[in-house]
Amino acid sequence: VESGATRSDEARFATAPPSGRRLRFAVFGDNRSGGDVHRQLVEGLLLEAPDFVLNTGDMVGESTGSEWQTFFDIEHPLLSTTPLLPVMGNHENDYGEEDRFAQLFPLGDRSRFSGRVYSLDYGSAHIVALDSNGDLDAQARWLEGDLAEADARGRVSFVALHWGPVCGCSGFQHGSNDDATPIQRVAARHHVAVLFSGHNHLYERGVSQGLTYVVTGGGGAPLQAAGTIDSTQATFAQNHYVIVDVLGTDVRLTAKTAQGSVLDDATIEPR
Repeated sequence: VESGATRSDEARFATAPPSGRRLRFAVFGDNRSGGDVHRQLVEGLLLEAPDFVLNTGDMVGESTGSEWQTFFDIEHPLLSTTPLLPVMGNHENDYGEEDRFAQLFPLGDRSRFSGRVYSLDYGSAHIVALDSNGDLDAQARWLEGDLAEADARGRVSFVALHWGPVCGCSGFQHGSNDDATPIQRVAARHHVAVLFSGHNHLYERGVSQGLTYVVTGGGGAPLQAAGTIDSTQATFAQNHYVIVDVLGTDVRLTAKTAQGSVLDDATIEPR
């Protein structure tokens, strides 16, 4: 890549696999200013060789040029070879730089939800990134049509937003986001494989309203205590990333530490 007199290092990447072939992607988030942990997780992800990485938001502590430069410096080894699909977090939204996210990640239509909401097919998977800072009722109406089209194409769908509808840590951390309930209903109706979120700095996997959800916010921000509710199936307060393997309609989730130790392993049954 060249820009004026500046030339990047040479790097090599693979395009998306055909639909029906095995797909592997990684999910993590809430890196914020936890540079050492973030760097360790990136090193672990490089060994996993995912087809792409989905970040659940709060990639920076403040949406400033210097913080974004730090983020990209840490992620450079990974981004040189692996596509990044980011989700808008509250820390990307808090400091008056409302256009910076869409400028840095021009994946969405700027005329729709300010470019902060987008979807795409990647191999057999359909990925949807939403903005939990915005109007989630309006996004749920858009999501209804988007998922219907993905269903018609035979894709396995995954939905991600920063502050999700369910977390067992409600009451003593950020907890559950009641405003995201319409998103949960639409995702459940369309048999979405997993609803991913961050915001709570921990890991949690569970099933609510028949929908598998994963909270993955252990990317470097200060960890928070985990809790449980009736829907919780696994939870821990530890830095981590999640590997998702998709083959046909079979989906397997594996949460790991930066050193590769397995913290949680689950197969998501097709519905």
